[in-house]
Amino acid sequence: EAESGVKQILDLFVSLELTVNFAKSMLIPHQNPTFLGILWDTRNLEASLPLKRRCAIELAIKDWGKNVTTSRTVRQLASLIGLLQATHFVNHFALIKTHHMNLIKDNILKSNDWECLISQQQIASIREDLLWWTNWIDSRMSRSLLKFKETVMITTDASPSGFGAIILRNSVSTKLRGVWHQPIELSQNKREFKAVLESLRCAFKKKVIFNKEDVMVRTDNQAVMNIINKQTTTESLIQILVELLELMETHNCRIKATYIPGSNNSEADNLSRFKDTYDLQLDPVIFNNLCSSLNYYPEIDLFASTNNTQVKKFFSQILEENNCGTDALLQNWSNFNLLYAFPPPILIPSTIQKLLETRNTCLLILPDWEGATWIPLMMELKILKQITLGSFTQVTIQGDSFKLSQSPTPPGLLKAYLTSN
Repeated sequence: EAESGVKQILDLFVSLELTVNFAKSMLIPHQNPTFLGILWDTRNLEASLPLKRRCAIELAIKDWGKNVTTSRTVRQLASLIGLLQATHFVNHFALIKTHHMNLIKDNILKSNDWECLISQQQIASIREDLLWWTNWIDSRMSRSLLKFKETVMITTDASPSGFGAIILRNSVSTKLRGVWHQPIELSQNKREFKAVLESLRCAFKKKVIFNKEDVMVRTDNQAVMNIINKQTTTESLIQILVELLELMETHNCRIKATYIPGSNNSEADNLSRFKDTYDLQLDPVIFNNLCSSLNYYPEIDLFASTNNTQVKKFFSQILEENNCGTDALLQNWSNFNLLYAFPPPILIPSTIQKLLETRNTCLLILPDWEGATWIPLMMELKILKQITLGSFTQVTIQGDSFKLSQSPTPPGLLKAYLTSN
């Protein structure tokens, strides 16, 4: 039946006056054909480089590295680049890992012809680039041919103060936010692209996205969408793209991107500009002095964020890369012995109630407000020591989220209570 089918096809080609190249044709059907320089595994649905092409790349790399003083022309460099870039179908890094070589080639051609010799310094730089290719030939030679089927969708946005993301899986969404670790002055494209990278890093770390997933990124930046889908970009964004592709490869995930109008991306945008009316931090100097005077050193900050936590471990309002969990009141405090809490006023009664239910010692920072609803609850706690710290204005630091909220600083004094149950 196969032979009959092949004969019919050949007869059709002849009738159409088409020429068949029998030397390059494969007339016997099987599951591992080589076509267009790619080895196709139809049983496992994978594509890889055939041995012949791998050997050609290895020989070319050895040829460029065997003699330091050997002269090379721009034409020879272009041939090397073409050989390497032709692996792009099975190698997501092919275009970005030849980017530097392309820059050398293009810069020389601005004022010279194809036969111009490349300087020894440039050749040394090219050899450094080829070290990555030597390792890739041994380890990264295949890609899945299975249809991309998104299992999780992440919508991202960025602002000068941070980034936000909504991760959607089976109609269940998870909110995520992060802040730039230092003042960041980037182009819009770079900031938005970095938001995608940092959001995915956090999602993998917090196990919101798992290994072997197809991840669809939604962004309101068309340049970022194109970079992710084409897997190449300009010099200024190369490093972010490399880190993104390496992250996805580490977790054996595939990634694509789609565009979402900014008007439909308000939720992620709001997260990136997170406005928190209680993003107030007790001045770290005062906090450290307080801990020293009480000889009390907390293990965890119950109400904090990356930017204002007083200790390494903390719970935050929204998922962040380095937090121990979200929503302190839903967490198990018995995992920690020594707590620190500077809760928003609306959560003070619930915080005290939870302390009454646990056996933790806590350094509790509260407003000294006459007639406050939580005073009766406080009387049920065993207070080992209390210290008046000063007014909110004197002893707290306003975070960026508080400033964005444009809320007034709370009135009155703050007190520190060392409590025990």
